[in-house]
Amino acid sequence: MQNILLDLNIQNELYIENNFDEISSPEKQLIGIHGLGAYGGWFHELRDKLSQNGIASILPDLPGFGRSGIRGSIDSHKTWINSLQKTWEFAHKNNKNPEQKSFLLGHSLGGVLVLSCLHKLHPKPAGLIICTPGLFPHSHSYPFFQFTLPVLKNILSNNPERLVKIPFPDEINKAIESDSLDLEYITSHVQSKMFLEVNQLIFKAWLSINRSFDIPVLFILSQSDQTCLNSASEFFYKSCNFTNKKLINYTKEDNFGHDFFVNPKSREVITNISNWIQNFQLELS
Repeated sequence: MQNILLDLNIQNELYIENNFDEISSPEKQLIGIHGLGAYGGWFHELRDKLSQNGIASILPDLPGFGRSGIRGSIDSHKTWINSLQKTWEFAHKNNKNPEQKSFLLGHSLGGVLVLSCLHKLHPKPAGLIICTPGLFPHSHSYPFFQFTLPVLKNILSNNPERLVKIPFPDEINKAIESDSLDLEYITSHVQSKMFLEVNQLIFKAWLSINRSFDIPVLFILSQSDQTCLNSASEFFYKSCNFTNKKLINYTKEDNFGHDFFVNPKSREVITNISNWIQNFQLELS
């Protein structure tokens, strides 16, 4: 594995993990964008699965999370947008294979980030994978009186830097308990003002619903998601203007929850993503 730091020129450094040293001149590569409180390591199992098929992975830690920037802090949602653009530029800077296809995956907050600035990425992705995007919070994990109201009070009382605990879904807590993640890089508390920036990003993602994208997209949702509202993601999928789109919406009986990437129950999601990328041209035919 290779790890690099990019200077974002905004008092932040962007940590990017990649496996270019293990896969020479890959024909396909995946850029994975994680969710709130997570870090690039969320996709390690997917990275290993893709690597078996000669597909490279580029996994940044978004500023404010993992090893990028100041933990739990973000100056603006534009910093996240800038970090995605910088990661995309890095992914193509030393590309020695003109036929290489780049795929972009966004999970939860990462899905919102990808949707909000997809039109700014050049060259455009060969394919897009959106997993349980944070387009609208679920009241189970974000109850108004226990979470939203206290956060608003912190912001309105001129105390926007006061830390609040991220309401992790149950499957992440189980993964933490089972040591499947590196606890050092998980962000459990963030400044209250971060949720203002998250909401601005969500607003931009919804504005993208009327844009036309000549990009194939795979949406993977879960009806048992209690972190982000599944019905909002379903509506977005049905309304968005992608030339070629496919939906996998797991049922409540599957009980995959919100976070496919650290939930052992949902390992088949990783297989589905790997197969979609590996058999990309077949999927389109």
